[in-house]
Parts: sequence; C-alpha cells; structure tokens
Amino acid sequence: MDTTHLDDIRDNHDLFIPAGHAKTSFIDTRDIGEVAAISLTDSQYLGQKLDITGPVALTYDEIANDMTDILGTKITYSKPSLWKFRRTMLKRELPKDFVNVMVMLYLITQMGNSKQVTDTVENVLKRSPRTVREYIRDYRNSFVND
Repeated sequence: MDTTHLDDIRDNHDLFIPAGHAKTSFIDTRDIGEVAAISLTDSQYLGQKLDITGPVALTYDEIANDMTDILGTKITYSKPSLWKFRRTMLKRELPKDFVNVMVMLYLITQMGNSKQVTDTVENVLKRSPRTVREYIRDYRNSFVND
C-alpha cells in the first residue's frame, strides 16, 4: 500500500484496488524479512516450504476503515473493475507487463485465494505477526500530506 497505491491513498484518500469484497491475509514486509533471515540461517528450515501470512484476513473495506481511524482522514475503497483498474494504470504510464501482473494478482484475490491465514510467522519468530493497524501506524507519515 505504500508503493504502487500510495498516490491514490495520499492524494485521493482512496484505495483504488480491484479486489472486490475478497479478503487478503496481509503480511508486513518486515515480518517477511525476519522470517527469511531466520529461515536462511537456521538449518531446521532447510528444504521447507514456509507459507507465511499476516495474522488475519481483511477486506479492503476493513483496511479503509482502519486507515480512516488511524490517519484521521476518511479513506474510501472504490472497488474499481479489473478493466477500469488496468486502463487507469496504463494511462498513468505504468509498464504494461507490471499492470497485467497486478490485474492477475487481483483476479486471484477476487477468487478468494489470498485469504488463508497460517501460524508460520508466529512459529518462526516466536511472536505474533504485525497487524495491518500496526503497519498503518508505523508508516502513517507515508500516507498523509502534511
């Protein structure tokens, strides 16, 4: 949310993401990095496939509500169609291949394939994964125009 979608959040106060009402088990990149570091340095993880997720699956409506609460600015979730999203991203001159990958990922999300939640992060890090609310609070300054 603080990369490709940052301008829409910061400038338009909107999550312009074609995920419909599907849930996603968001994982903080800091948790990904910590799990990667441990799994690459601890032999017990050699040859293992680790399915890592955040602690709960949320809809983008829920994310918009959390952002509104934490940022103090109303954030909406406009739920564009995949085609409207693709057209808009191409008009913004994002690379066509990148846009096509995003469209496919959001299609997969709409189909419900991003909602799985595992306890892998907690088992590897010996702590709960960071929540979306923690992420929003920690990166608050990225999302607001001061």
